[in-house]
Amino acid sequence: MLVIGVLLALGTVDASFAASAAQAISPTPRAAAKERGMAASNSVPADAANLAILRRLLNEPEGQVDLARAKVTIDHMVDPKVDVEGTLGLLDQWAAKIRARFPPGASNKAKINLLVSTLYESGPWNDHRPFGYDFSDPYGRDPNNTLLSTYLARRKGQCVIMPIAIVLLGQKLGLPVTMTTAPYHLIVKYGDEEIGQWTNLEATSGRFYADSGYEQALRIPSEAIKNDTFMRPYTQKESVALFATASLAPLYKERR
Repeated sequence: MLVIGVLLALGTVDASFAASAAQAISPTPRAAAKERGMAASNSVPADAANLAILRRLLNEPEGQVDLARAKVTIDHMVDPKVDVEGTLGLLDQWAAKIRARFPPGASNKAKINLLVSTLYESGPWNDHRPFGYDFSDPYGRDPNNTLLSTYLARRKGQCVIMPIAIVLLGQKLGLPVTMTTAPYHLIVKYGDEEIGQWTNLEATSGRFYADSGYEQALRIPSEAIKNDTFMRPYTQKESVALFATASLAPLYKERR
């Protein structure tokens, strides 16, 4: 796909990553193969202004990539009507609401739990309109439903946009979060200070699970975890590539 091709050209990700990212999004192996073919080619004319922004963002050192701006820039490539600055401002407002609930000296675990409860539990912090699962489009096949602006407006999402939103908010709050994938599923990876290792936050439920929980539930071959095909914490640049796959895969399917 368009942005994945650019990231491959820039050396941000390699072909094996592009393939696994496509499999995490595509609903069938056959579709995943087609997405890999799109990822490997960069034949579609690119939006020069948006690509220039992405290049600048991806030139930042690891740990300093502005994931929110990268995500909304990609969304603007999907739908030029997306209000980039307005969406980023709204995300900042949500980060401020979450931060306002942090007690003095709160641990990272307390902070991420408050992030989740601010979004998912009804209360004055979300005007008693919590975010929830979108049963009308559980696979995010409508390209609009993968956009951050749509999610923040509708407060309905699925395993594509829900984990992305948590990672974007987590970065703004200084939390150790990143993306990871399982087959046809996106997951939040959280560096749990209490157990001293990475664990997983299932964004569709707000619950934490070890890798073994996904391995059993999704029947992931143990070899696929050992060789880092699935469930490993992504770098920030790999996360941007995943954002691109998530937003552009349904758009490609809609137009083919």
